Amino acid sequence: MSEYLRKNPEAMLSLFFYEHIQNEKADETFPRLTKFLEIPENSHEFSRIMIEWVFEKNKIKNDRLKMQNIIQNNKNAIHYCILYEFLQKKPIGQSYKTFCNTVGKGVVDFKEFKNLFNRFARGKFAVVGETCAPEIEIQISGSDHSLPTLPEEILVKIVEKSGLKERLTLRKVSRCFRSIVDESKLICEKIDIRFTDLSTEICIESLPMINYQQKKEGCVIDFGGNRSVMNGERHIECALRDLNTILKNPKFELRVLKTTFLLGIPFLFNGFIPTEWTPIYRFMELEDFFQRFK
Repeated sequence: MSEYLRKNPEAMLSLFFYEHIQNEKADETFPRLTKFLEIPENSHEFSRIMIEWVFEKNKIKNDRLKMQNIIQNNKNAIHYCILYEFLQKKPIGQSYKTFCNTVGKGVVDFKEFKNLFNRFARGKFAVVGETCAPEIEIQISGSDHSLPTLPEEILVKIVEKSGLKERLTLRKVSRCFRSIVDESKLICEKIDIRFTDLSTEICIESLPMINYQQKKEGCVIDFGGNRSVMNGERHIECALRDLNTILKNPKFELRVLKTTFLLGIPFLFNGFIPTEWTPIYRFMELEDFFQRFK
């Protein structure tokens, strides 16, 4: 059932507006909805939907009242929002209350709301006479992903209005986006880096913590539950390489950089301490790294 909504741009936009009106924190809308609809964060579908959402949200200047008016004046949007309530499997009375508080009282009476719930329960989800709206497609050509339906100036605006997490996702969409993201101005309040004997942690504002764990096979990277393994690599090298992606942008402005060393008693290998575990070596390595961004 979620696929029916995911493949329908009009439905997705309606649900983003619906969620955004309810949530005080704007940055919670996108992850909440994509998680509910089971859209993998590292998928092309996730990137496509995020682009559409950022573009439409900024087009109406993030105005919740305008979002509400758009839903109120679109029968299809109302249908999708009620279907969204149905899929959450809440009591119908609670769902109706949420709908009225979000879209507005009197937009749909309870009898009509209940009729739609009953219709959905019978497996009839589509809007009567529904037509598919055109969608932005990510076309794959070799290893590059292009967005032919959007001019570059629109892509620039999308990036400028995106937060750090969205920008990191957009970098993976295409070479064009990667170039725009890397050249766009970005202000970051704080980056916190913590080093231990066998791991490095990077915390960047509201992003999930990035953990680099040293294992026998190499470095295991965990970012918000997504794990990857860098065979034969050291955790500190992987962490600094990823950090370099952000810091190398000449328009990147960082207010606070905090580094913490939480060093225990290192293990001995053949009677000596591995060089990369000594505080002196780490300080020298970091000094050399941050010299590049003066």
